[in-house]
Amino acid sequence: PEFLKRRQEIVKKYDKSLEGIEGLELIEHNYKEVAPFNYIIKVKRNRERLMKFLQGKGITTGIHYIPNHLHPFFKSYRTKLPITERVYQEILTLPLYSEMTNKNVEFVIKTIREFFQV
Repeated sequence: PEFLKRRQEIVKKYDKSLEGIEGLELIEHNYKEVAPFNYIIKVKRNRERLMKFLQGKGITTGIHYIPNHLHPFFKSYRTKLPITERVYQEILTLPLYSEMTNKNVEFVIKTIREFFQV
């Protein structure tokens, strides 16, 4: 479908443009086998500052995956999972939707690069 093709174009552009930025880690995907639903990056430091910076420029981000052991429903099963908790503190979801214009994609990329002074 056309919307899937468009999402694949966007994530490939994100990959190419954000690769190699110190402080960011991209998550590898095989886009031939995966339909991109969202685009998550790992921010090694200053995730909250980056989120506020992007928000200040009108770019909405999110944190979509809360570890199960931190959900209130699983409170009685709570245990320490340090790696999971560290990754949870690093992940950030960038805008990704099929109607996103090239101008919007470029603006997100430019703004992230500006934050990291690349």
